[in-house]
Amino acid sequence: MKRAFKDDCIRIGCSAHYLNKILQHAFTNNNANCDAAQLLFKLIRAIITNIRQSHKQSLLSTCLVNYSDTRFSGIYLRFDSFLKVYYELPQILSDEQKKNYLKVDYDSLESLCIYLKNFYDVIEKLSYEKTPTIHLVIPYKQLLITLSIINDNDDQLIIPLKLYIAKELSNYWIVNDVHFIATTLHPNLKSFNHTPHQRYHAEALLKSEFDKYQELQQQPSSSNNNNKRKQIQQQKNTQLASLLDDIFDLPISPDELKDEAETKTEFDRYIEDKTKIDKDMNILIYWKNNKSSYPTLAKIAKRILSIPATNTSVERLFSDSGSTITNSRTRLQTSKVNQLLFIRRNLSVLRELFPPSIEQIIKRKNSNTSTTAMKKRKYSTGEDDDKDLSQEDVK
Repeated sequence: MKRAFKDDCIRIGCSAHYLNKILQHAFTNNNANCDAAQLLFKLIRAIITNIRQSHKQSLLSTCLVNYSDTRFSGIYLRFDSFLKVYYELPQILSDEQKKNYLKVDYDSLESLCIYLKNFYDVIEKLSYEKTPTIHLVIPYKQLLITLSIINDNDDQLIIPLKLYIAKELSNYWIVNDVHFIATTLHPNLKSFNHTPHQRYHAEALLKSEFDKYQELQQQPSSSNNNNKRKQIQQQKNTQLASLLDDIFDLPISPDELKDEAETKTEFDRYIEDKTKIDKDMNILIYWKNNKSSYPTLAKIAKRILSIPATNTSVERLFSDSGSTITNSRTRLQTSKVNQLLFIRRNLSVLRELFPPSIEQIIKRKNSNTSTTAMKKRKYSTGEDDDKDLSQEDVK
């Protein structure tokens, strides 16, 4: 909240929310002109609601997923769960719901799930928390637009849906200048192969950001250089007063010391560099390794790529905070809550950075074996007592 009211603050929309709203409007908005898809959505919703209310979901091999506006890819998860148990439903449906079931065409539903699976995969990849993903927003957006182009083999149910989604992807999903800069900062994406018309715009934005950083870096150094030049010039003037210096040539001015051939800037070298990296490589590792070659661009990459592409990590953090601050833990201090949430969200990363020592692993194994032995002894005491009593009776 404090950050939102600061000057020069630009809101970066959540890509997952944009995609979720586009799909939600396509299946629920009356102005979307996707009547067949909306009818299928209503039929399946009625069937799933009836099964869940009648407690017959346990008879199915897969649980049916109910739709929720706040769940990302909720529409795809509902259709996919229904498709998996499609042939099991007639055995548990009532006669009234069987009429709705017969109106659902399996082939149309299957082709729809294949199309929506792409949106689900994009949301999952953009919501990945361990590595930056903001540089993938523009390529994935163009990928979904390309997949929404109508083909000759498309089902009649999908054609109006594709038309609506393609239009909404271009207009509703807002892309900021930060996304263009982030895409250019990736060696494998800076060529904009799928959208070549956006390449020069992205390079111009990165060049403008690069010039700003250069000016900030040169401001303190230029004043120091001027002072040094003045001191050197004064020393040279005093030295030239000597009569012996008349036999030497006059000193060359700083302007004449410049090279005739203009050297390429750091930005130009990066744009012309054809080096590619592994697609699974963390982009921050690339900039860490090339910090000496591109120092200014590395600073820009560190700032730009730290922006999350989606808000899913924040929303998961809210869920974790609800599980941490419970009725039995209402006196936790703010610092303690921050530490607990940090450990909870970064536990896997912390284990990789700080692996447990061999001694700790041995202690854990010993503690586990001792607890299991205690449990066995606890549950076996009754039997042992019976054996002792029987032996005494024999004696």
